[in-house]
Formats: sequence, structure tokens, C-alpha cells
Amino acid sequence: MEIVDKAARKLDVKVTVLKDTLEVYHMEATNKQTPYKFVFRSPYVVPLFKYLKGQSWFGWMMPVMKSPFDIIVKFNPEEHAMMLKTNIDSHETMLEVVPLGGNMFKIKFDHEVVAEFSAGNKVVEILRTMKDGTPLKTIVTWTEESLLENTATATVMYRDVPQELTLGWNLRDLAQVTAKVYVNAKKAPVFGDIEFLRNLKWNINNGGEFELTWDGQVVSSSMNIVTDAKVIYKNRNVHVKVDEHVNSKPYTLEFNTKPFKFSLLPFF
Repeated sequence: MEIVDKAARKLDVKVTVLKDTLEVYHMEATNKQTPYKFVFRSPYVVPLFKYLKGQSWFGWMMPVMKSPFDIIVKFNPEEHAMMLKTNIDSHETMLEVVPLGGNMFKIKFDHEVVAEFSAGNKVVEILRTMKDGTPLKTIVTWTEESLLENTATATVMYRDVPQELTLGWNLRDLAQVTAKVYVNAKKAPVFGDIEFLRNLKWNINNGGEFELTWDGQVVSSSMNIVTDAKVIYKNRNVHVKVDEHVNSKPYTLEFNTKPFKFSLLPFF
């Protein structure tokens, strides 16, 4: 965690979890420079491990499920441009909003220009044909005309099955930032129906104190993961606590610099 500029309210936060040399969880949020960036990446989807009985006291740690799950959002408030890139079960998709001047924008889907729109319209419908001949219909709606504070929803109809992504954000005051990511996927490979939710908030006051929180849930037919996490910087002390409930089983990571404390429950 880095407070880059107190006066400008700029910060850079990265959270990474490794198992041996493999990255199993990565979250990044920064307004250090433009474009602003939010990244959530989990090659294992479930960023925890199950305990196999009959092994040593520490147990044998095995990943629950291996499949890429990436969400990358970049936003440039100076150019009024935004990029969304997802990779779910090795299916990569990129959606870009590019300014044309005035109140006009264009939408690029996987680097191809598919639509032009006015910010006041608040709805765009995109029709494409995939390489296999399957029609793909995407409807993008938003609630405000400002890119600094808005909520946008993209609904993709593929083989008559709706896939929905909602992004909400408020960047008007860099000291009080909120963001939301919600994915509702139907009949996804490997997972079936799956819902993914993350709420992110950060708060920086004039004294340099800082608080970052994120929470949410991942739900499918085989798993239910509830996350509640907080990072606090106060009086030159850093406190981190991440609570995960995997199918109702609690796991907690806690770190404190003064007094020093590190624990990963229930393991140690």
C-alpha cells in the first residue's frame, strides 16, 4: 500500500497471495496515474485451499479449482475513456469506450468498432455475428451522463442465454472513492450459473490516515464464498484483516505492524 500524494489523494494498493511460486489471488486498485485501474485476478477462482485429513498438522494444501477469472477496469478521467477486459475460463473479452469529441463516443468490442452513441442516450444495442455464425446481442445501459460517477450494465445474449455485468463507480472525490463489480453468468463452462460481487471503498483524510475495504460474494451450484476485508493505516500502523467463508467454513488472514501480529486461521 502506498499513499503517493496526500494532497492530491492519490494511492496505490496491491494485494497478492502466492502458493509456492504460483499466484492464486491478486487485487489492485490505483489512481496513482491515468488511467485509473482496478484489477481482480484469480487463476484458481477459489483463492483458498482445502485441508486433507490424515496429513501432517499443517495439512497438505491443494487448490480447490483451477480456472482463470480476471476482471480489469481502466478509466481515464482526463480523456473520458474506459476499458473493460474479462477472462472467464479462458474466454477473453474486451470492451472499450473511446471519446470522439463533445458528447459523442464509440464502442470497440475486441478491437472492432461496433457502435457510436451520445452520452445522453443512456442505451446502446450492439449486434455481432461470431466466427461460428452464432449471433451475439449486447445491450449497454447507464444511469448518468458523467464518466466520473455512473452505473453501467452490459447484458450479453449468447445462444438466448443472458450474461450480465454491472459496474458502478464514484470518482468525483479521490479521497472518498467507491466502486462495484457484479457479474451474473448463466451456463458458464465448468461452473454453470455463477454470481460474482465485489464492493470497493477507500477513504483518505487530511492527516494521511487511510482505510480500504472490499467485500462481496461468489456463488455457484458448488460453492459459496463470502469475503469481508479491511486495510487500515493509522498512526503509522498498518492493520490488515481478510475474512473468507468458503461454504460456511471460516478462514481469516490478519496482519498488524504494532504490535506485530500475523495469523492465518485455522492453520496458524
